[in-house]
Amino acid sequence: LILSILLVSQLNNAAIFTVNSLAATNTGSGTSGTLYYCMNIATITPGGPHTIIFSVAGTITIASDVNILPTITSTGLTIDGTTAPGYTGVPVIIIDGTGTTTGNGITVSTTAVKILALDITNASNNGISISSSGSSFMIDGCVLRNCGYRGVSVNNASNGTIQNCKIG
Repeated sequence: LILSILLVSQLNNAAIFTVNSLAATNTGSGTSGTLYYCMNIATITPGGPHTIIFSVAGTITIASDVNILPTITSTGLTIDGTTAPGYTGVPVIIIDGTGTTTGNGITVSTTAVKILALDITNASNNGISISSSGSSFMIDGCVLRNCGYRGVSVNNASNGTIQNCKIG
């Protein structure tokens, strides 16, 4: 019984990670750092669902394939651009894939992911790509533009919502 309680407690231990740098590198410490770092640390942190918030606003330029953001594999992860300073209904976090020759702006391969108020531009492939394991997703208030293939690609995922987005 005690083991069951500990396991349930760990599973419900949600964490908040803060993006405090617009660098396109995997740098940070603890629960703060670049978007790349926060996405990686959310994946290896037990419990959840986790949330990534922003204490900075501006452009994250992915200037080479080495810095393409990692695939989201943390079930229930929310990336919340509405928390960035200066957000008033228009995304102020821009992920710019200029300089990449492959990859998506954001790739999702798990369930219940929410992507809120991001502007994804110049991705070599898709702005946001959701695989068949990415059911029950939500993309809300995003701008997806100048992407190589599609703004959003949904490959056999189910129960998803795409709302209040500008795609073009």
